[in-house]
This record gives sequence, C-alpha cells and structure tokens, in this order.
Amino acid sequence: MEAFSLLHVPLERLRPSKPFSGVSSGSSNPLWQIHLPVTFGTCDNYRTELIDFDISRIDLPYNAIVGYPALARFMAATHRAYNLMKMPGSKGILTMAGDTKEAMAALKLAFKVAGPACPAGKTEPRVKGAAPTKKKQLFTQGQAKTKQIPVDEDGASGATFTISADLDPDPERALVDLLRENKEVFARQPQQLVGVPRGVIEHHRKVCPNVRPVKQKTRRQSADKQSFIVQETRKLEAAGIIREVRYPEWLENPVVVPKKGVLGNIVI
Repeated sequence: MEAFSLLHVPLERLRPSKPFSGVSSGSSNPLWQIHLPVTFGTCDNYRTELIDFDISRIDLPYNAIVGYPALARFMAATHRAYNLMKMPGSKGILTMAGDTKEAMAALKLAFKVAGPACPAGKTEPRVKGAAPTKKKQLFTQGQAKTKQIPVDEDGASGATFTISADLDPDPERALVDLLRENKEVFARQPQQLVGVPRGVIEHHRKVCPNVRPVKQKTRRQSADKQSFIVQETRKLEAAGIIREVRYPEWLENPVVVPKKGVLGNIVI
C-alpha cells in the first residue's frame, strides 16, 4: 500500500480484484487491481509491457512482486542461482543483474516477519493414548492419474499432451485449447530446440579469473544409464545444440533425471 500511495495514481483507474494465493500463508484479499506500464532497460535498449497489479496489504519487504504471467509477457528467462534475468529488448538482449546483498537482506526480513506467525518448533498437542499420526506423504508424479490428449484435433501427427485425468470438463477444455494454440513452443525432437538465441538462454558463472578451474570426480553410472546418456548426447550433438570439447579444463557429470514412463531426461 505504501509503494502504491507514492505513485499518486488517480483512484478512477482502480478496478475490482479477486483473492489470490502463493505470496503469503493462505489466501490474500486485494483491495483493487490496476493496469500499469513496466519498463526494463535503458533509453537505448528497453522493453515495456502493461502488467496487472493487485494492491494488497502484505507484511513483506517488497514494493512489488512480478509473477510468472508478467515474466511470460516479457518473454524473460530467469536464473535464481546467478540472480539474473534476461529478455529481448528493442535493440538486443537485456540483462538485469540483481543486488545479492539487497536480495539477502529482503529474504532475512521476510523470514523474520514470517517467524512469529509460523514458529518452527510449534506442534499440536498429542492426545494421550492416541495412535501416532502418519507422516504426510509427498505427492509424486508416479501417483498422479493422467491421460493422453492428441496435440492435433484429428490426431494426424500422433503427438500427445499428458494432462491430469481428474480435471472438470470446463477447465480441461480450456487447458487443451491453450496447449493446442501454443503447440509451437513445445520441442519434441532435438532439432526443434535450435534457434533459441544464445544471449537469452546462456549464463556465465561468476568465478574468480585467477583461480584454476577443477573438474568433478567421475560419477559412475549403471550400464543402462550410461547407454542412455551416450544416445541422448549424440542426438543433441547431431542437432547442433552441443559440441564435443577435447581436453577440457573443467567438466561436470551428466545427470539422468527420472521421468514417468521412460528412463529419464539427461541434464548436461
């Protein structure tokens, strides 16, 4: 509220809003919603989009929070480990680097605010003689009920989307329509990954230039995983996504991430 008051926006521009969740514990009831232009970059290279902001009283050390819908509108690629965000600008790729000290200070303040509301050691009293409560089992992809939906209405391509089998008819229809309208953004073959600008997707490690890089110790894989890694790596190499480097000074082990129905995905 304080940040919005400093903008001196006419009240006539405010619109009704709906409750939202995911920012603080439970649901938040915003007072209004407003449509504002947001600009990243400089006078020479910039990008501006109109974003909907919900105005609410939340005890968090932030003036504004830009969510995933806004990042999608900006076509932004974020990397939390490097505290970076990149997006296409008017004259090239925009790179925004966050202030690590400010980010850590805001995070500590957020934990301090949330601490009294959710004490770490607080537990519910146990009734004498009652059976011990079972630990809550985390949701896994293997437990989800799913079904296959053809990418094309006539099913000519044979490609499918995997969605939840427990959706109501209206949300399911809306989801399927959305996926089919944007089917071009999904890559099903390594050759379809080519064309993403390197300036958007690449990040560089912030390391001291005077320190000699060291390579990780070799991680042994099972025969099945080793064969899978070689097969997938050759596919990426043939598509021109990666290239072989001989005598590397620094190297990471490939990791196979389990995936439902197949051996997994390879992370390089």
